[in-house]
Amino acid sequence: MESVLWKVTCIFTATAAYSLLLVAMVIYGITRLVRIGDADEVVELITFDIVGRAVLYGLIFCRIYIVVEAFVSLRAVPIGVYLTPAWIQMIPHV
Repeated sequence: MESVLWKVTCIFTATAAYSLLLVAMVIYGITRLVRIGDADEVVELITFDIVGRAVLYGLIFCRIYIVVEAFVSLRAVPIGVYLTPAWIQMIPHV
């Protein structure tokens, strides 16, 4: 489950700006096709505001999850993490 969540949040974080732009363009196109009259601008602003906030909050959640998961994954690291590489002993220390 953690692996799937990690992948989903990373993909969302990488594509959030593009998805927001795409959704905004689609909504803008739909509101231009369907003329509401005086309420046209209000509907556009409300829709952009809702979509923008949803993507922003999703992006914040994903970034927080990635940072937390990075630290949580330290609970079960392989034993090789604690081994000192052999070449490090060749560097003279002063």
